[in-house]
Amino acid sequence: MTTYTKTALIKDVAAEANLNQATVGTALDAILGKISERTAAGDKVAIPGFGKFETRTRAARTGRNPATGAPVEIPERTVLKFTPSKSSS
Repeated sequence: MTTYTKTALIKDVAAEANLNQATVGTALDAILGKISERTAAGDKVAIPGFGKFETRTRAARTGRNPATGAPVEIPERTVLKFTPSKSSS
């Protein structure tokens, strides 16, 4: 398994769309920034054919310290959830 990096994505999209990498990088940063901004505001971001981003609240729970086995309180937190689109475009 390999990791497909942001740099590789920018390079591939630039080649396929016949654009320069700086333009694609700027556009990608803007897209990711807007997704972060809207989900932080509590909105869902749906991109048809790709998927949906939304925030979820993960409840507080008691975990265990793996080194000692002692119980550890894990606080409630908000996490970003991505659900892929069911259509394969």
